[in-house]
Amino acid sequence: MIDKNFEDYPDHRKNFYILLQSVINVCFPAILALNATQFKLVYDSIMWALKHTMRT
Repeated sequence: MIDKNFEDYPDHRKNFYILLQSVINVCFPAILALNATQFKLVYDSIMWALKHTMRT
């Protein structure tokens, strides 16, 4: 839903970024313990968020 372009559903995007930030802040050691596939998903989510045009 929010991966087709960088402008639709700004409320979903903002909440996704807040969730991602909270997970990183609270569970950083667990993030580092993920296997390579799972870690890549987290990493790709962060990189995708950096491409967002309406940063808050």
